[in-house]
Amino acid sequence: MVEHKKIAGKISILLVEDSDTDAFIVQRILDQRMEGRCDCMHAYDIHQAEEMLSASPNINAILLDLGLPDSQGPRATYKNFEKFKDRLPIIVLTSVEDHVTALDIIETGALDYIYKHDILNKPESLPRAIEFAISRHHSIMNHNHEILNDLHQKEDLLKLMTGSYSTMS
Repeated sequence: MVEHKKIAGKISILLVEDSDTDAFIVQRILDQRMEGRCDCMHAYDIHQAEEMLSASPNINAILLDLGLPDSQGPRATYKNFEKFKDRLPIIVLTSVEDHVTALDIIETGALDYIYKHDILNKPESLPRAIEFAISRHHSIMNHNHEILNDLHQKEDLLKLMTGSYSTMS
């Protein structure tokens, strides 16, 4: 049986949301439901979010609205953040209820796609989705690391077997 551990310490989240009302609702849900275990930073657009991600390497997750003022649509918004998917989980939190877009964005690396009205009806679903996405991201990164280590070991063995391995380094 695999033992699961709860995420320790505070979780630092970057909320990328251009609506003050929606940002307030999300921050309020996180404050109430995560009981002080969450620090939420807020960016209004892609440019500001990228600056915050560069300046704050300890961010644990991104909550991303797809309708931002400096973007050309939902897919373009996600494309701007796709480069961060190996560093931290991206959770789309949007009012764009387009199943095809949601699947496309999940297939390209977002770890969850949540409709804003769903968190109004079930506010506990947001912190749960964040914790699951962070855990899923850690698991994926650990698995990828194990695969790379295995690949390197096999490559070294192959070099040794073919005589192309050098002990002179």
